[in-house]
Amino acid sequence: MKSPATYTMPSVKRGDTVKWPTFQLVGDDDVPLDITGASVDIWWRRGSARGPIVLKQSTSDASITLTVPAGGRLKATNSTVQWPAGLYVADLQLVSNEVVQTPLILNITVLEDSTKKTY
Repeated sequence: MKSPATYTMPSVKRGDTVKWPTFQLVGDDDVPLDITGASVDIWWRRGSARGPIVLKQSTSDASITLTVPAGGRLKATNSTVQWPAGLYVADLQLVSNEVVQTPLILNITVLEDSTKKTY
């Protein structure tokens, strides 16, 4: 597996819905990984990889779906961001055939919403 790719999500306003993109995971040879039967977890943390967890997404609770497993495609369920303004980071952890891999690092910036503050 090559070094993890980094994807920076477009900024989102607090209280808005994030439409998570569909990701395709590829191996060292740029061929899509077969993730059939894999488990995937994404834990979003505030500020850094050691910050407090604000959201857990996983195939185990169906908040992540393997949309085309043989083609390495997956998607997280859209969600409303109620997190305070700031930077949030996550990595995508993939467990398949007892092998743990982290093929993707994610970042998103949450901006304060000036129109509606009912958090």
